[in-house]
Amino acid sequence: MGIGPRDNYHYFSQFQFVKALLNFDPNYAVSDENTEPNEVEEEPPSRKEFNWNHVIIQVLESQDDKEMSVKRLCKKVVNEYLSSLLEGAHVDEVKATAKFQKKLYKTPGVFVHKDKAKLKATDEKVEATD
Repeated sequence: MGIGPRDNYHYFSQFQFVKALLNFDPNYAVSDENTEPNEVEEEPPSRKEFNWNHVIIQVLESQDDKEMSVKRLCKKVVNEYLSSLLEGAHVDEVKATAKFQKKLYKTPGVFVHKDKAKLKATDEKVEATD
């Protein structure tokens, strides 16, 4: 009957509005019909999984007697872990140390006794000594 505020505008329901937002493509150029959507050439840096077992064994192998205190091994491995993180990623050193402790006891080929971590001898070395 009368002219109300809804007569002049198209109102979306909440569902229609969310659906329109999800289908929105910011790379699509609307102004020219002959242009193609803008392509983004930069790829986000890929996050590479940190191999705790490999680093722990590598640090122990670097020692002459293949043995190191757990505290010193922890410092070296955690520093390696923190340096491998992407820039902008913040991990608490206490959480990284706790994760190291968990991974250390699960690492195959590493024996931990009291405060020392030692690399177990492989089968080839045992056969060579017999």
